[in-house]
Amino acid sequence: MSDHPPEEDPTMELPADAPAAPYTDAPRRERPESPLLDEDPSPALAFLGCSVGGLLAGLAAVSVIVVLQLPVTAGPGLIVLSLAMQPPMLLGIVLALLAGRIPIRRGIAWHSVPWPTLVLAPIGLLGASILGDWCGTAVWHATGKNQGALQLIAESVRAVPVGWRPLMIIGLGLVPGLCEEAGFRGMLQGSLLRYGRVVSLLVPALAFAVFHGDLVQGTGALVLGLYLGELRHRTGSIVPGVAAHAVNNLVAGVAMSMASDAELARMQSAPPALVAVGGVAALLCLLGARRGRA
Repeated sequence: MSDHPPEEDPTMELPADAPAAPYTDAPRRERPESPLLDEDPSPALAFLGCSVGGLLAGLAAVSVIVVLQLPVTAGPGLIVLSLAMQPPMLLGIVLALLAGRIPIRRGIAWHSVPWPTLVLAPIGLLGASILGDWCGTAVWHATGKNQGALQLIAESVRAVPVGWRPLMIIGLGLVPGLCEEAGFRGMLQGSLLRYGRVVSLLVPALAFAVFHGDLVQGTGALVLGLYLGELRHRTGSIVPGVAAHAVNNLVAGVAMSMASDAELARMQSAPPALVAVGGVAALLCLLGARRGRA
């Protein structure tokens, strides 16, 4: 007689009171995913997004010049042109993310953060802007170069009719705040995270500086770009950067609209003590920045 238990007959019926077998899900066929899905965008995809965005921005610029026939070298036409070019740049980034099958919110690092971080971020950027203004002024005095793009923007802001200035200042705050952060700190910085923290901070900050047109304004933009990049690194999100960028542009727009010609020509920076306070404030706000809950 064999000691082995008898094999079960698959055709044998179970008693009515036998416990039911546990239910298990049948294996499901999932749609194949892109190799980039749930990852940060690659540098090639970021380059594609910037290229497509630049092309669309150029088309928007031509459309503004041809359709509206505004003088775009100075005055209100320059403001309209600069604002009209930014949304197409953001559209190029979105199209590249869709082509790479990367969720847009992940591709531009749009994640919620605690509300104290949203409060600290603009305060810190205003402090960093004082430091950046001091650095830009030092470069101006050292090289003998004039304010260039910064003075041109200030003169263009003041050339806008008074009744339209509030709308223009709001546009200068909100539109670049969203579009530039999505491009530089969102997609570009995200694509460089694989190369380490230093590279992912420096490259977008340098690109942000070049984007601002000249050596003087670019020097200040470099300081702001480093602050915004570190803010994005610490929070994992561009949301506090968008808020900070918008507030900073709003404050700058109001200041430029109220400045006199003599004040613009002098371009004096803040006293050294205030510059030091601004730098410390920026550092403390960065240390207080927190990520949102997953």
